[in-house]
Amino acid sequence: MAYHNNSLNTFWQFNHAIEKRANAPCIKDCLVTMDKLQQRWISKVRNRCISVECLTKVYIERIAELNGQPEPLPTFSVDLNRDTEMCHAMLEVLNRTPREQLGACTRYDFSGSPFSQVSTKLISEHWQNTEQFLHEKNQMPDGKNSMPFRAFSDAWPELKNKYQVGTRQLYGVQREGSEDERAAWFLEVRYPSASCQTLPYGTRNERSQIFSKIKDELKKAGVAGEISHAEQHGWESVVAAPDAGQSGSVYSGQLLRYKQEWFVLDQSRMSVINGPESHSLSKSFIYIKKIYPDMNIRTSRDHGDMCSYWYNY
Repeated sequence: MAYHNNSLNTFWQFNHAIEKRANAPCIKDCLVTMDKLQQRWISKVRNRCISVECLTKVYIERIAELNGQPEPLPTFSVDLNRDTEMCHAMLEVLNRTPREQLGACTRYDFSGSPFSQVSTKLISEHWQNTEQFLHEKNQMPDGKNSMPFRAFSDAWPELKNKYQVGTRQLYGVQREGSEDERAAWFLEVRYPSASCQTLPYGTRNERSQIFSKIKDELKKAGVAGEISHAEQHGWESVVAAPDAGQSGSVYSGQLLRYKQEWFVLDQSRMSVINGPESHSLSKSFIYIKKIYPDMNIRTSRDHGDMCSYWYNY
C-alpha cells in the first residue's frame, strides 16, 4: 500500500500541476521507473527471504524507503485547506480514530474538539412542517405542478408512512434568519444504506457487482435487517436546509457545527478505500463542506468545499 500511495501521489501532482497550468512533473517516466524499482525489489530482495523474520525486516525497510520516514504515515493528511484552524482540528479527530472503525458512515468522537454533532431527534410534526413547506413551494405560480397536484392534506399520510418508519431518523436544529419558521431548520436524515459498507479489494467492476448484491440483500432484509445492517456499518446521512435553493439544499454527509457556522462532513468515498485504481487523479476521500442555506444548491456546491483529506492506505 505504501507503493500504491507513492504512485497515487505522482498522479495527483501531475493532475494538480495541469489544473494550475504549472510545469507538470514527470508522469510516464516516473511511474515506469517506480515500477521497475518495485519489481527489482520483489525479485532481488523480497523473494529471496525464506523466513517470516526476513520478510518482516525487508518489508519494514521498503515501506520506510517509500514513505520517506521510518514510522508509519498518519491515516489522513490535509489536501484542500481553506481554514487552517478548522481543517487541522478535524485532522486530529480523524487521525485519533482507529483504522478498523473507518468507513463511509463512521460516527467520530468529537469530544474535546471544537465540533459538535446535532443530537436532537425530531418528531412527526417537523416532518410535516418541512414537507408542507416544500409541497407548497414546488407549486407553479398559477397553482399547477409538473405532477398531478394534490392538496397537502391528501399527500401527507403517504409521506408520513414513508418517513416515519423505524429505518429513518430525523435530527435537526432550528436556525435564525429564515422567512418561514416552518422550514427554518437544518435537518439531518439518517437511514440504512448499502453505501455504508466498505467494499472489499478489487477492480471497479468487481466492486460494482458486490455493491449491487449488498443493495439487493438490504432491500429484502425488512426493517429489522436494515437496522441490523446500520448498527454494523453505520447510518448514511443527508443534510438539508429546506427553505434554501430550489431543491431544498440537500448535501450528502453528517451535520456539524463549528463555532457559529454549519458544515457537512462528507466521507461517502470511504466506501471504496480498497480499490486499486479508484480516484487515481484525486487524493481526497473526506470533505468538510460549508452550508450556505440561502444559496442555491448548485452554486453552494461550487463554493462549499473548505477542507479535504487524503487517506493514506
